[in-house]
Amino acid sequence: MKKLLPLFLGTCLSCTCSFAQKLKGICVRGQARIEAETIINELPVKIGQEYGPETASGALKILNRTGYFADVNVTINTQDDVMYIDVVENPVINRLAYEGMKFSVRDALRDVIKIKERQVFSAPAVHETQQIILECYRRQGYLNARVTPKIVKLPDNRVDLVFEVFEGSPAYVRKIAFVGNNAFSGTELREILNIKAKQWFHLAFLGGGKNRIYDPEKFTEDQQNIIKFYLNRGYADVEIVSATAELSPDKRDFYLTYFLREGEVYKFGDLSVDCKIPKLDAKSLQASIMAKKGAVFNGAMVEVCQDILRSIVQTQGYTFAVVEPVFKKNAQTKTVDICFTVKDGPRITIEKINIKGNFHTRDNVIRRELRFVEGDPFDHRLIKNAEERIKSLDFFKNVRIEVEEGATPQQAVITINVEENKTGEVFAKGGYSTAR
Repeated sequence: MKKLLPLFLGTCLSCTCSFAQKLKGICVRGQARIEAETIINELPVKIGQEYGPETASGALKILNRTGYFADVNVTINTQDDVMYIDVVENPVINRLAYEGMKFSVRDALRDVIKIKERQVFSAPAVHETQQIILECYRRQGYLNARVTPKIVKLPDNRVDLVFEVFEGSPAYVRKIAFVGNNAFSGTELREILNIKAKQWFHLAFLGGGKNRIYDPEKFTEDQQNIIKFYLNRGYADVEIVSATAELSPDKRDFYLTYFLREGEVYKFGDLSVDCKIPKLDAKSLQASIMAKKGAVFNGAMVEVCQDILRSIVQTQGYTFAVVEPVFKKNAQTKTVDICFTVKDGPRITIEKINIKGNFHTRDNVIRRELRFVEGDPFDHRLIKNAEERIKSLDFFKNVRIEVEEGATPQQAVITINVEENKTGEVFAKGGYSTAR
């Protein structure tokens, strides 16, 4: 008898499991704009499927993540096997406004803020927008800026959403210092920087004040400017060990410091061409190299040689050809041997052309300076020429063309970033913390 008892209990348990409860209905209550069917489609369980103790909590989590509701309650009545969903819908944004905000910041936010008028109000989206606005101000050096969202309730479950902005004063660059620079003075190096230090006699109305406000993007660009400056004068081993942007305790001033390791001056060594395209003659290509053995190494000259070789190869029908310089430094002789490798690259076409930052200039004004359209073969020369042609319009302070991989490795997306003369800053990703 004792041996039969466990078997009997196991049989009972298996029978209980075989009679699991199934959902017979779903009832949605409290919705006004959102269809009940739309809410039901979000649920992880459907009518006719089995449900358990975690089904209601799982449905609650999913519905909360939609952002449609201010409050949600989910219960399952085990007597009739019906799920009851009670919701309180979020209001709709009737008007979105910004008070106390610079027009330049407002223009820059136009493409990055996801929250729009006539959309469903969402607290996480409001918080995200608040942080985006603060980040835009921080990139302009306004580290004391404050953003406060105000919600004005209206009839018919609508609200006006107002972001009140207190800009405060910008944080200026008070001092720029260099450590480890022996070949060139700090005065010489400061001349090549985009960011300038604000002096006690500086007057904003004389111009140039914007360049004296800390900008993390320009801070990064200036590090590249320093490297190029040294490379163009033979310092092939130059290195920025670290670059720091220290903020004063009162958040009013920045102190920039560049720690350099200059190295020694190098000269050009052997210059050669390794052509991987059988129908091209490496010797004739090598004859076009302008750099001379024994001359002081010059990074800009290497780029010129690279462009000339690419141009020659592409004019001979190899539109997708790639020219890559391979460097071999000799620390004993202080020379740099360079082998320009020429190879036929992948067949890449232009998938899409984006234009950003043109808040007042129409797209077609910029596009008419391009010598390529979507679907054309990708050509480095035409990209570079387009950048120069757009700059020559004199409509923009800055023009930068970026190339990224498209939907496939055989496609390229070209983004033309412009900074207009009259509309303020064009922003890129970045923070204001120390860069290294």
